[in-house]
Amino acid sequence: MAPDKLKINVDQRQVLVDTSNRGGVVKAGDTVEPFKLINVGRDWRSPQVRFSERQRYGQ
Repeated sequence: MAPDKLKINVDQRQVLVDTSNRGGVVKAGDTVEPFKLINVGRDWRSPQVRFSERQRYGQ
């Protein structure tokens, strides 16, 4: 990666770290309600991931 693009990426990540609400992040052992993730990446073949049942993380 070109140094100027890497700097942009590092700066963007730092903003996310500095402004994130860590209390709202799912942790191991948490149970969450059903939800849908939208793929914003380049893989057009799988635009959505659905979790239709309650999910428990960290097991």
